[in-house]
Amino acid sequence: MQKYMLSLKAQNELAFFNNGLLFEIFSFQQLICYLFVRLCFQFYIYLQKMLPAINNTTHHEY
Repeated sequence: MQKYMLSLKAQNELAFFNNGLLFEIFSFQQLICYLFVRLCFQFYIYLQKMLPAINNTTHHEY
């Protein structure tokens, strides 16, 4: 009975650890995705600022 209880406790701890790990991986992926989207958005804004300067070198729009 004691052995069974111990294994049950170990199983619970393992399940908790696995859930935590899955959550960590999921949140990490979300973070990467968010950063990627933000990077793309910033690059887009940068291009929007740069394109008039490249097309028309006489007047700069910054």
